[in-house]
Amino acid sequence: MIVETDDDGDGTFETTLTITTDFIVEPMTAITKGRPITQLTVVNTAKSFPIFPGLFSNGLRPGVQVTAKWGWPSVPDDIEVATQILTADLYKRKDSPGGVLGLGDLGAIRMSPLGRDVTAMVRAYKREVAA
Repeated sequence: MIVETDDDGDGTFETTLTITTDFIVEPMTAITKGRPITQLTVVNTAKSFPIFPGLFSNGLRPGVQVTAKWGWPSVPDDIEVATQILTADLYKRKDSPGGVLGLGDLGAIRMSPLGRDVTAMVRAYKREVAA
């Protein structure tokens, strides 16, 4: 991970920050638990993540640039299983026009709505972001 700051607002990121000296990653246990890093926090009071008036819709120009490999270190087991369930459901649908699997004593046997169980499995991996 490379974290650089633009110290004068010219769009050139000239200062490279050092992890644990200038900033920390959070949650701090993310890497050891196989979870993604979601935040950087400045810990050196002599440093900051600068913001400058600029060209973006919010009127600000970014003063920090982060270059890293993003995402999860590996695919979580829940996501892999959810993908397999969803794939099997999609495959079965080709033989169930209108979602009807067959007829029983009580009428049509329908497939459950696509992805209901999958949604519950992956809910813990969804990160809400304020608009």
